This record gives sequence, C-alpha cells and structure tokens, in this order.
Amino acid sequence: MTVRAIDRRMSSLPDALDSFGQIAGVVSARRPALFFDFDGTLSDIVDEAGAAALVPGADKALESLAALYPVAILSGRDLSDIRDRVGIPGLWYAGSHGFEMITPDGTHRENDVAAEAVPVLASAAAELSAELADITGVAVEHKRFAIAVHFRNAAPEARAWSPRRFTGPADGTG
Repeated sequence: MTVRAIDRRMSSLPDALDSFGQIAGVVSARRPALFFDFDGTLSDIVDEAGAAALVPGADKALESLAALYPVAILSGRDLSDIRDRVGIPGLWYAGSHGFEMITPDGTHRENDVAAEAVPVLASAAAELSAELADITGVAVEHKRFAIAVHFRNAAPEARAWSPRRFTGPADGTG
C-alpha cells in the first residue's frame, strides 16, 4: 500500500459523480465496500455535537448503496450514538474510531484492550471538565473510549488557555 500526498485542495478535485460510469466500470469486477464518516460528511458540522443529524437525502442514498455494496459508517462518536443518529439497518457501524463495532447481522465487537482504559478515561474526563469549567463555550464530551474537548463555541481569548500536563489519576493508577 502506498499513500500519495494530495497536492490539491479537495474543492479543486473533479466531482466523482461526473465520472460515475468510469468508476462503475473499474469496480464492476470487484466487490467494493463504502466507508463514510458522520460528522461533516453525512451531517453538517454543528455548534452542538448533540444536534448533528443526517443531511437531507443521505438516508435514501445510504440505503440505495447498501443494497449494492457493504456500507460502513465510521465515527469518533460512541457506537450507540452513531447507530441512533443514522438508524439504517443492514450497515456496518464503527464507533469510537473503530474500538467498538456492530456488523449488519448484529454481531457486536469491542477492543478488549481499549475497554481496560474506560475507568482512566472517565477520570481524565472529570479532571478536564473541572479544569475547563470556567472557560465559556468550551465543552468536554466524555465518550466511552475517548474524550473530546470542543473549543468551537469558545471566544477567541480561550485560545490563550494552556493546559497543565495530565498525569493521570491522583492515586497513581493511570
């Protein structure tokens, strides 16, 4: 596998729909799988993470694609969150950046090593929430396998904040 650095902005790349016939020809002898991110791809970026929803028509497009190919929704959101927001049966759903997933037949898979970190993440989320509580517009989102700190709604002066180094739980277990 090789990775090519993209030397052009995405907005300057040709529209894939204009080349659909060529793409269909290339994949006709193969069984492609389609992977979609949720935030910013299937939904608009919104000020409050809880307000994100599928853009109009995305549900029908995903259903049509899933009738032809395996379709997976990948997200940094928790698995239950992303499944509730998309809500289309028969898709692969990978939450928490793939640490937890569910297959189209309902089989649940979870990264056991990541599950061991859940208590440490809960402690870190509590510490971050306390540390950032006085900064207006900053939100700490505790997920099962991750923590997101949202500065999107913070005033520009919040950028001057400097976090102290996180050393783990006070009892030394982290």
